[in-house]
Amino acid sequence: MNVRAFLERKRVIAAISIAVVVVVFFILGNRPTLYLLEEQKLESSPDYFLEQVDSKSFDQNGKVVEEIIAASANHFNDSKTTVFSHPVFTRIHPEYISIATGEAGEVNDSSKNYSLSGDAKIVRTDIYQKSIEVSAENISYDDQAQTILGEVDASLKSNQLVTHSDKLFFDITNESASLNGGVTSTYEPIKN
Repeated sequence: MNVRAFLERKRVIAAISIAVVVVVFFILGNRPTLYLLEEQKLESSPDYFLEQVDSKSFDQNGKVVEEIIAASANHFNDSKTTVFSHPVFTRIHPEYISIATGEAGEVNDSSKNYSLSGDAKIVRTDIYQKSIEVSAENISYDDQAQTILGEVDASLKSNQLVTHSDKLFFDITNESASLNGGVTSTYEPIKN
C-alpha cells in the first residue's frame, strides 16, 4: 500500500470524524437548556419556607396576642398565602382565647382569615370559662365576619351539648349556629 494513499485515507476519516463531532455539538447546542425545575413549577413554588416555626405577635404593650407553631411553613407570594404543616394558631384577646389546630393550614397574608384541614379543630374559651369547640375535616375562619365554617364530619361542642352534622356555620358574635345534613345532638349533664 502506498504511504500517500494511506495518509489520504486517514485525512478523510479524520475530516469525517470532525464533521460528525461538529454536527453533534451543533444539534445539542441548539436544544433548549434543561432546567432543574420547570418555569411553571418555579412560579408556583414557595418564595421561602421555614421548619419548626414558632412565631409570636405582640400588642403595643408587649403582650402576646397571637402565636403560630407549625412543623413547617411555605409562603407563596403569587397567592399571598402561607401554608403550614401541623399548625397550632393561638389568638389571645382580653375576652377570649382561641386555639385552632389541624394537619394542614393556610393563612391569608392580607387578612387574619385562615383555613384548616385534616382533623381540624377550633376551641374558643371566654373569660367566663364558657367554651365552644368546632371540629371538622375542613374549617374556614373569617376574621372580619367572625364566622367559622366546618365541612365534612362537623361537630359543635358547647358546655353540655354536642351536635354533629355534615356542615356547620357558626357566627361567633351572635353565638348562633346553622347545621346542615345528618344533624344529631347529645346533651351531656355536668358531672360534679
